[in-house]
Amino acid sequence: MINLYIDTCCFVDLLTEKRAVRLIDNLQFWVSNERIKLFTHEVILKEWEVHKEKQRQNFKISQHTRYKQAREVMREVNFYVPEDLQPTTDSIDRVINRIDSLLMSAHIFKTADSIKIKCADRSVERKAPFHNKVYSTKDAYIIFSAIEHFVTINESFTFVSANTSDFGDPDNIDRKIHPQIIADYPGIGLDYYSNLGQATTYFLTKIDISFVSEEVSDSSNQTDRQRILIDREKPIIDQLLEYLNFMHQDIEFVPPRILMEHYPFIGNNGIVYYSVFNLKTSNKLLVDELSKVKFSEDGRLLENLQEEFPDIEEADKKVKEIFKYLTRDLIFYLSYTSGTKKVPVRYFDENECHCPICEFRGLNFVKAFAQLNVEPKNIGESTTLAYAHYRIGNYFLAANISELALNVAREKNLATTDFILNYNLSKLSIFLANNYLRNKEIQSLAERLSKTDLLFISRKCDRPNNKELLDYIRGITFYTEAKEKIFELHYKILEQYYESLRGAWSSNSYVWTLKSHYVEILSFINDNRIIYDRFNEFYLLSDRVFEAMLASHAISDESGSKLDAFDEWTMHQMILYGSADKLNKYFSRYRIKEIRYDRGKHRITFLGLLDNLLTDQSSLRESFSKHCEKDNRAFWDYYERIFCNAIVLFSKVALDNDLKNEICARIVKFLADEDFIHEINTRYIPILLNRVGKCIKTDTLISFFWVTLRKQKYTNESCIEQICELLNSRNEKLKLSTSEFNEVVGSLVKRDAQQNVISVVEKSLLVVYTSIESEFFKEAIREIVQVYLSKKFNFRLFYFASIFDVIKFESIDFNVILKSAIPHDGRKEIKYIFGRRGDRYEDINDLINLCFKNKVDTSSSTYEPIRNLGEYYRWLLNMDSFDYSKFEPEWIGEYQTKFYFKQIANSVRTKEFLESFLSNNSNEEIEKLYYSIFIRRKWEK
Repeated sequence: MINLYIDTCCFVDLLTEKRAVRLIDNLQFWVSNERIKLFTHEVILKEWEVHKEKQRQNFKISQHTRYKQAREVMREVNFYVPEDLQPTTDSIDRVINRIDSLLMSAHIFKTADSIKIKCADRSVERKAPFHNKVYSTKDAYIIFSAIEHFVTINESFTFVSANTSDFGDPDNIDRKIHPQIIADYPGIGLDYYSNLGQATTYFLTKIDISFVSEEVSDSSNQTDRQRILIDREKPIIDQLLEYLNFMHQDIEFVPPRILMEHYPFIGNNGIVYYSVFNLKTSNKLLVDELSKVKFSEDGRLLENLQEEFPDIEEADKKVKEIFKYLTRDLIFYLSYTSGTKKVPVRYFDENECHCPICEFRGLNFVKAFAQLNVEPKNIGESTTLAYAHYRIGNYFLAANISELALNVAREKNLATTDFILNYNLSKLSIFLANNYLRNKEIQSLAERLSKTDLLFISRKCDRPNNKELLDYIRGITFYTEAKEKIFELHYKILEQYYESLRGAWSSNSYVWTLKSHYVEILSFINDNRIIYDRFNEFYLLSDRVFEAMLASHAISDESGSKLDAFDEWTMHQMILYGSADKLNKYFSRYRIKEIRYDRGKHRITFLGLLDNLLTDQSSLRESFSKHCEKDNRAFWDYYERIFCNAIVLFSKVALDNDLKNEICARIVKFLADEDFIHEINTRYIPILLNRVGKCIKTDTLISFFWVTLRKQKYTNESCIEQICELLNSRNEKLKLSTSEFNEVVGSLVKRDAQQNVISVVEKSLLVVYTSIESEFFKEAIREIVQVYLSKKFNFRLFYFASIFDVIKFESIDFNVILKSAIPHDGRKEIKYIFGRRGDRYEDINDLINLCFKNKVDTSSSTYEPIRNLGEYYRWLLNMDSFDYSKFEPEWIGEYQTKFYFKQIANSVRTKEFLESFLSNNSNEEIEKLYYSIFIRRKWEK
């Protein structure tokens, strides 16, 4: 009999687990037939009561949302939907009731006083489970109560918990208990699993009966396994190489889920599975043989393996070939199903690939372009060339080369390549149809390719080594499976983040699983040259991955384990497949000040990608014109996308200041030279300056100033304002020569050539005014603004000129100012958008701000037109004479400037009213404003 002890988190996971019913069926069957004895703890029972209600409510909310969306869709197609149709929680209730029934049958542990003392001591010593966080007391009660019980009765037990950060051994976090936990209990039999499905799979090999026959996967039937015949008389190393050669006949990457479905990975009992780069095989001999292979300290495969494998000819060559295959297929570890030891099989290939695809992914665009006209020597080079043209945006050339390669594949009977090329051509039809609208010949080609019958072709190309693979591609299973898993993990990681804000524990096991699924789909489509990563659904999938990773990274160090840093591979993918706007949104949403970046020894590094992107691009246009299609706009769209992603990521990456300044200096030079960034994407430069400006040296900052001034698309007030604000914060000034000053004025002041008068004065000129050293030049700006306003009054320009002290408030007739600011001719504020009141007027608010700044008496009759706009303005203009029965406390925070706050702080009656209000009402927002205005007086700083 197996003693089984299940943590709360595993029961909670069952509520969202698709195999929940099957898992519970087996557990209940084994418990009722006395094959398993179930144990629990009073802490687990209490936690379960809380979590099951929370999950029930989450399920109800989710179902309501889905029903609402479904009703809207059905109504659009005139399908009758009853108004009282409501979702039920029957499905989750059934699972909850069955878990309740299981727990009722369990033996319940309680926490003895001796355990409480032991756990308190461990907390002080920071021993597991307190090694990552101090708030693990309940977890300690759970594990040590069980250990003490089973030590006393001299029996072993199986413990299942997804809380690997507290319980898992760092060297084998999913299958081995942390050594500190059992250090005081020599000989204790404790088998640990991180998920119930994994444990159940193991139980199936040990328990003589089960409720249902357990299938490894839909394609793992015996008939399919017999399709591949291996000579089992050979040594196991030769058998494995024979199998891998067979499966990789004309394909680079075979998904582990397909690879593991056959002998020699499947042994006698047929139970295998793959998770996070580790393949669990039921063939113990295979694991034992490969464990003989040794690695150097830097992870390199040691030579002279012939001594370890005397019966195998060319053992060094064969083992290296096996490890290359396994590494390429993302199998970095092999382990035996019922064992805990993981055998490393990852091979580090020192040879660098310089094919056009790898150069393109490394942002070496000129080098990639240079290879596009090289004649391919074989079918592999042809498919690579076609795929490179697709990535670059030469869709017509990609289609032509693919069709030529298809003829060769058929001649050579390369069935898998044949099918992939047909699949790619069917996808290229979409790009051809959308990018060559005026070319009838290409439109005709697109229509022909769109009619490709992939089902017919897959049957024609079906071979013993590729049947599952062709179905996997044709049904887009590679995407749908990854999407299902990634979306589910995305939800769980985000839930962990928000739970951590309330003090709950977190684990980074989800984020590593998420990454492994993303690595797998990227390897599958890129290594096999499958066209898919330019479709919106793939960008959406990538977006979910990046958001989840950033959310995990944002979890506080005190809340458990998390994604500590972003490695080179992840940074690379974020540049290629991210969205600058969404990355910015997630930085804000999860309050990420900076990204911790793990600078590794990879061939492609984040800093290397920046270097390639910012390298002199003078030859890029020339190379593009020489090697790419004339009307190719797709490449430049892609180029701008990765440029924006790189800038946004760099703005948040934790690097030393000297390196940041060095890169910023490169960016300035790049901006000065480039001529292909669209004006809309220049908005990321102010974001960059805002985030790293304090690290930039003054000479680099001034270089930024001249680029933003001299290149019209970068000349926006956000850029100039950021630069001038940074200069002013350092007490640095713009030391301009006469010619430079004339250049500033020429850029920011527009003249009507015919009438020789000023037609536009940019606000940026007023910003520059604050940073100019020369009083002579500042006086010249004052005169320009004064002349312009006297001839063509503009309230916005007047407002900023007054705020920046370019001109004096009283220099303009107040009646002119008021007439311009007061609403007239039906002009009103947009009503109640984003919480704004409908009876507020921006120009009036700004005018009052200027009055407060210049200490103008606003109680006079001159301001009667403003008072007539409403009670809010009546209060603002004379706070101590206002009828406070009409006062609304929220008014104090509507327009938050230091001049407003100063005026409010000087009002005795406003202060008295707020104190009375807060003594009788609880309002957190008003309390914060009161404290800021009257106590901390932040407006004085």
